[in-house]
Amino acid sequence: EEAERRDRLGALRAEVARCEARLAELERRGQESETGLANPDIYGEQAKQRLQELLKHQTQLRRDLQASEDAWVAASERLDAELAAGDN
Repeated sequence: EEAERRDRLGALRAEVARCEARLAELERRGQESETGLANPDIYGEQAKQRLQELLKHQTQLRRDLQASEDAWVAASERLDAELAAGDN
């Protein structure tokens, strides 16, 4: 039983770590997108298509970030519950 619990905890910790890595990657990409949108040249007539691409990309990043945050919260809650169950 203890070995099974350690396996469950290991799997949950790995899932939390994967979620955290995904969040970090999405945040990095979001910062790159923000940097692109902060460039005044992106708002010129010649860059309209690039601006549209950046805005579309930013919207998708926000959706992905929200989904990843939800997954991280759920995984963290499962890990916390498993840890609490072992304290009983």
